[in-house]
Amino acid sequence: MVTPSRLAFLSCLQSVIRTLMLKLEALPLSMGDNVHLTPEEVGTLIGGFSVHEIDYHLNLLREAGFLDCPDSSQPAFGIMFRGITWQGHDFLDSVRDDAVWGKLKSGMKAAGGFTVELLVSAGKALVKAELAKHLGINLWGFSVRSASLDQWQQQW
Repeated sequence: MVTPSRLAFLSCLQSVIRTLMLKLEALPLSMGDNVHLTPEEVGTLIGGFSVHEIDYHLNLLREAGFLDCPDSSQPAFGIMFRGITWQGHDFLDSVRDDAVWGKLKSGMKAAGGFTVELLVSAGKALVKAELAKHLGINLWGFSVRSASLDQWQQQW
């Protein structure tokens, strides 16, 4: 059983990851820039999170391959940052929309947990469903409007 404190932690983790990625994407970097981002500097961009939470999540995002960081020159605190990787942009595109994000948070809370991979997959599925609806085409191999949960789960 997932406790309320564990659900609160998971919700916070989701929010830190999404917020960090959106703010990092918006940084005005030029090609070839390689900047040292300290948790304090990033904290001024997002607020509401401790320096240690920010540092921890910056490093998790780097390890997950979402951030382009030189491997050999990482500082003890913060990260050296060149930009967002293809995988990082893929993640952002799956969670950028606030309506999709709200559905994802609700779903993850109801499920009692998540992995970043599941978060991306679920976000892509929601975006894909919206795209199919707006374009009036079938991207799933079955009718989106009449699809059962079982059919949706079999696809993913």
